[in-house]
Amino acid sequence: MLSLKITFQAYIPKSLGKPLIYYFKKHKHFNPKDMINYDEFKRKLLAKSKLGSSTWIPEPFIGGIRNTFFATDNTDFHNHHTEHGKRLQITANIDLRKIGKFGVFDTIFTHKHGKFNHQHSDKSHQVQAYIQKLPNYVDTGTTFIETDAVYKGVFIPKHRRSIEEPLKTSIINKLTGTFFHQMGTRVENNTTIIKVSASAGYPFIWNSTHIDFELEIELIKDISSKNITVNIKGSHDDFPAYELLVNGLVKYNYNPARHGYTGPTPYNLGMVSRDFSITEWIGLSDHHINENEKNNENFGW
Repeated sequence: MLSLKITFQAYIPKSLGKPLIYYFKKHKHFNPKDMINYDEFKRKLLAKSKLGSSTWIPEPFIGGIRNTFFATDNTDFHNHHTEHGKRLQITANIDLRKIGKFGVFDTIFTHKHGKFNHQHSDKSHQVQAYIQKLPNYVDTGTTFIETDAVYKGVFIPKHRRSIEEPLKTSIINKLTGTFFHQMGTRVENNTTIIKVSASAGYPFIWNSTHIDFELEIELIKDISSKNITVNIKGSHDDFPAYELLVNGLVKYNYNPARHGYTGPTPYNLGMVSRDFSITEWIGLSDHHINENEKNNENFGW
């Protein structure tokens, strides 16, 4: 079967963060003398620092919980595709024999958890971690006298997946180009345009600004020239990183660090966006043409 796989995904590059223990190494009370649970706290920091080779970024304090960190994904920017974590992903598996004939009940967008026409998000990881001052009193027999304070490391991990909403999609079949044919001859549609939009919020803050992107895939078949033209255009927020894969190869990527972003803000998630477009060509062999003629009744080729 002649098919096309298109994946578009958002992820947080690990180069934007640091190992979790980095944020505590210079703390003046991060030592076994001052802390009553130094070894345990250090062990937990080190364990989370190795979580899937990801790093951590301090979470902005905007009416939420202080001293929290969120994990990046386990990859950085690259010129070839490797499987990695993602904050938001859509995957289209397109049967190219159906160009011009797609219907609303055709399954285009697949999901690794078994759903169809849904977006996908990996679990987000959050840690609340800080060093807490504890008062220390000595009983003199008649009263309690406060002496030098002791300190305790507080460590509260959480993990949660964004709600995987149904995708917003539309499909248009039409005829593109100029054709000369005998009177009364029906010319089949040769173009399909698929539009999709996806959105996912930070799962630990109910009113967080969402990651959003839109994609338009235009498929044009031309039997006379033996090729299929694939035009892909889209738009996305300025954060985090984004990449487009066509049949497993990276065709577009965006790096927020190149624009000075070190983390999410209401500005780079909700007030600015980036546009992109690419064109790919898929050649049709004589076998595909012959198969097309045999299946013309079913697929319009």
